[in-house]
Amino acid sequence: VVLPVGHRVQQADVQELKLGGSYIGDEGVRLLAEMFCYLPSLKHLDLSDNMITSTGATAMAAHMSHLQQLEWLDLSGNDIGEDGATAMNEKLAHLQQLKYLMFTANNTSTNVKKSLLNTLSNMENLSEVKFSTEMFSYYRYVYHLSVYINKKGSRLII
Repeated sequence: VVLPVGHRVQQADVQELKLGGSYIGDEGVRLLAEMFCYLPSLKHLDLSDNMITSTGATAMAAHMSHLQQLEWLDLSGNDIGEDGATAMNEKLAHLQQLKYLMFTANNTSTNVKKSLLNTLSNMENLSEVKFSTEMFSYYRYVYHLSVYINKKGSRLII
């Protein structure tokens, strides 16, 4: 969408954005994140497989506070890395309606994953997290299964 200079943007009643595989990259996610304030009804956001690195994830994290109705977030298949995951971790706790998070194959260390798990285990509405698969050479996968209990008593399968 291209708007003329000086055009006033109003809040939109958009509830779902499926942008998986769109390859918007860091610049695209930065521009999208700046629009979060106009998307207060957004419940479903799919940004999987978009070539988002720590730069884009950090830019997105800076605007996540506007997504108070978000229930479903898919960030899998990007290259968010350590810095991006740390920036996201600081903001995820503010998404109290979040029920589902997909964060697989994002090039993060065990320590960063543990930090994310600590944050996620305190989120009352979160019921499903996919966070466990990392791709290694020859396309072999290693699976780790952990069960966490959130404050409501729901099991989080990680």
